[in-house]
Amino acid sequence: MDESTIKIDVQTAGILARDLISLEKQLNALHALNQKLQDTHNQLKDDDMQLDQSIEFLNGSIQDHEHKKAASVDDIETLKNTHDRLVDEINKIQSMKKATASDKDNTDYLIENLSEELNNFQSEKTMALDKISKMKKAIDNINLEKERQLPKLKKYDAMLKRAHSLFQETKSRMDISLKLKKVLQNDEGAGVI
Repeated sequence: MDESTIKIDVQTAGILARDLISLEKQLNALHALNQKLQDTHNQLKDDDMQLDQSIEFLNGSIQDHEHKKAASVDDIETLKNTHDRLVDEINKIQSMKKATASDKDNTDYLIENLSEELNNFQSEKTMALDKISKMKKAIDNINLEKERQLPKLKKYDAMLKRAHSLFQETKSRMDISLKLKKVLQNDEGAGVI
């Protein structure tokens, strides 16, 4: 493993750490949003209960006014209008309550997914740091082995160079000896003729 690969692994670990910090910030923001939605949901529930009580009260008032219908037709019309307006408001509030519950469910689901992603990033970071540590140990072991073997290799190199020199020297002597032998044979062969 070379130095550039180690740098790349260190850079990858840095990127993973930044991603992890970003995900933690997002998770905290979602927790805050979830709490705010929960508070709104609780407030809407309280408002809904108050409106239910108001509706019950208005229904009672409507019944009272129906007994006085002959004398107060205008009052009944006003109460009907008020009743309709309140029912519309209740319907709106109930719709908002459903939307808030849906938003809360979606937020819970998102938080769960982000928590899983955060755990995955933490696992990947741990594995990456583990690999980097193993690579550093392997490089250290290779360097130690190299330093341990270097004197022997230098000694073997010197021995091989000396053996090569001796071989060349012996080869030169043999070449000279063979040439002398040929020359002597040629001379003897020429003298015989």
